[in-house]
Amino acid sequence: MAVKYRSVFLLALLILLAECASAQIKIIPRQRIDSINNVATIANSPMRFLKGDRVKFDTIAEEQGPWQSVVEWVNDGDKTIVINEIKSSCGCLRAQSDKRTVRSGERASITLRYFPKGHPGRVSQRLFIFTSIDERKPTAVIHLSGYVKISANRQADYPKSRGGLLLRQDEVLLDGNGLYRVACYNATNRELRLSADTLFSAKGVAMRTEPEVLKPNMEGDMVIVCNEKRVNDGDKLYINGLQLPLRDRAITLRKSDKKE
Repeated sequence: MAVKYRSVFLLALLILLAECASAQIKIIPRQRIDSINNVATIANSPMRFLKGDRVKFDTIAEEQGPWQSVVEWVNDGDKTIVINEIKSSCGCLRAQSDKRTVRSGERASITLRYFPKGHPGRVSQRLFIFTSIDERKPTAVIHLSGYVKISANRQADYPKSRGGLLLRQDEVLLDGNGLYRVACYNATNRELRLSADTLFSAKGVAMRTEPEVLKPNMEGDMVIVCNEKRVNDGDKLYINGLQLPLRDRAITLRKSDKKE
């Protein structure tokens, strides 16, 4: 009998230890990547941009034609560089090199064209230049930034924007109802499937759209559901499904003076 109780005790102890061990294991979620902004370039790149690798425009209108700029660079290395491919973080940004083969000490240029239609708001895009130096890592990266003003015929109805997602408002006043709607408009040229970014958003907040898929040039609603006891004034809801940096995907949650 003593042996039986001892076996049961040991079994229970082993189960308890296993539960304690599993409770200490923290599963760290893989951070969501909005674009390929974090691709590592090769060390000591021989591509030297004469005016730097950051290109900026101030404000352009969404309805205007493509914005264009030329970036000049020189091959500071001792080997010939062959440009194999130029990749963009967005279809709205395109580029073309004037030369494919650039010898040591020789200059070349890359023409950038940005198409603003369907992409209102802050611009933050990248061009990744792959060459004969390394087939896997880009030899250089060009950073493009600027701002696209929303088309006038939509700005009155949707004065706020999160990239190509236009919003009636970008703050939500929580008054105890637990469910809120924000009118929105898909000004992009692609379908949008949006939800709350649970990794970064305030706890107790969920979001969906009606309809579930926002097609280009379609109006809809962002439906926000809150457990308001877990939300503080000024907390953020981050929208998942937009090709934007985290800071540009935020909706601010405000608490009213109404007692819960």
